[in-house]
Amino acid sequence: MARLLTRLAAGAGAADSQPTDATGPRPIVITYLGFRLIEGIIARLPRRLAYAIGVITSTLAFPLLARQRKALESNLHHVLPEMPGPQLRKLAWRNWQNYTKAWIDFFKIPRMDRRRLGGLLTPFGLENLDAAMARGQGVIVVAPHMGSWELAAASWAATFGEIGVMVEQIEPRRLFDHVSRVRSRMNIRVIPLSRTGARDIMRMLKDHRMVVLAMDRDNLNT
Repeated sequence: MARLLTRLAAGAGAADSQPTDATGPRPIVITYLGFRLIEGIIARLPRRLAYAIGVITSTLAFPLLARQRKALESNLHHVLPEMPGPQLRKLAWRNWQNYTKAWIDFFKIPRMDRRRLGGLLTPFGLENLDAAMARGQGVIVVAPHMGSWELAAASWAATFGEIGVMVEQIEPRRLFDHVSRVRSRMNIRVIPLSRTGARDIMRMLKDHRMVVLAMDRDNLNT
């Protein structure tokens, strides 16, 4: 599980990249099949048990993931430059655990009742959203890329209807297509980060839809 999460964390494509087809090299096929196996198991487990398994697995794997760990600690150091090393490493470990839980949430969302999903969010300032939608145009919602973003997006879509979300393209292509299908069942329209992404966003806005963008992701490497 930890190895798969590592591949997902590091394997997102650049803006103009083309995901590799899963019918290619053996590691790619293993990544896809492993993802589907873990997804099928986790989806059927009670949430607390699934979280416990995820925390244990990610805790055991984290010390072995030197490259990912150092990159995460470096990112956190930019935000918290005064934090002592031991505390920073502990924070990185907790961040990795939360990342694991976010994927567990993703595995379990399709089995959740839509009404229950809608009740997970307590929105504030909806009058601003209503005012923007009343203009007869679509709305771009800018949100931080934090917490269980898949669960938040699914809850938002269950409450307000279909939303568009721009996403990076993960490899292999077969896995990206599967994740996109799962998201579409949550009423989330996937907008791949590509040269055509801007046109897809404009099309949704013209259709009086909402598009969600992450404010803290430099997806274009600017």
